[in-house]
Amino acid sequence: MVTDEFILGKIDEIISSVKNNSVPDVSVLFKENVVVDMTESHVKERVMQFFARSREFIEEQGWQEFFTGKDGLRLKCKLLVESLQPRGLREEVATTVKYQARSAKEDEKELFKVI
Repeated sequence: MVTDEFILGKIDEIISSVKNNSVPDVSVLFKENVVVDMTESHVKERVMQFFARSREFIEEQGWQEFFTGKDGLRLKCKLLVESLQPRGLREEVATTVKYQARSAKEDEKELFKVI
């Protein structure tokens, strides 16, 4: 049975994720806030921090529902690739995902291995 409390909670979630009656540009905000820490000298640690920051940012924004299911995971992996820096790394990873590691398009663990 669905309670009034449950419905009101869901309404609050929707309202809090949409400001000024508009859906935020998730792609732009993601790229601005999820960045590779180039000051970290250890490459694997740098990549781990990048993925951890993506999860933190998604939770901070209350966007978990955007990244659920197959389509959501595909979107998250796409945003992760688009947020990579430097540009050469981003291009190399995008090409590898497109032609060699297609499963990384929708699997964070596979994408981590590629990066």
